[in-house]
Amino acid sequence: MLEQLSDICGGDWESAAREKSAFLAQLDSEKERLERLKKKIERIEAEDRAARVRSALLLDPRKLAVLQRYTSANERRRYRAVARLERLQRQRNGEAVPPPIDVQVTSDADDFAKRSQ
Repeated sequence: MLEQLSDICGGDWESAAREKSAFLAQLDSEKERLERLKKKIERIEAEDRAARVRSALLLDPRKLAVLQRYTSANERRRYRAVARLERLQRQRNGEAVPPPIDVQVTSDADDFAKRSQ
């Protein structure tokens, strides 16, 4: 058994076994060393788990583009719904409400020319 301890942990366990107190002291120091290693391993594993979770939450560029497109569309729908609600509330209160103006801005001159015909 002392040979196994020497193989696994290193050190001279046979000479330590001759004196009971020295043997117990060496066992205690080995126990403390192993506990420190265990804490270090647990910390590294926790960091690794956290890194894997963070990387799983990241989206690739294609999915992110789709998400941004849907988010923009939802924001536009919400804006139009709020504007319509405000118009209806003003009408209900008896205020004179001009008809809504639908303006679309494009940078394509050809597209503008086609619409104006």
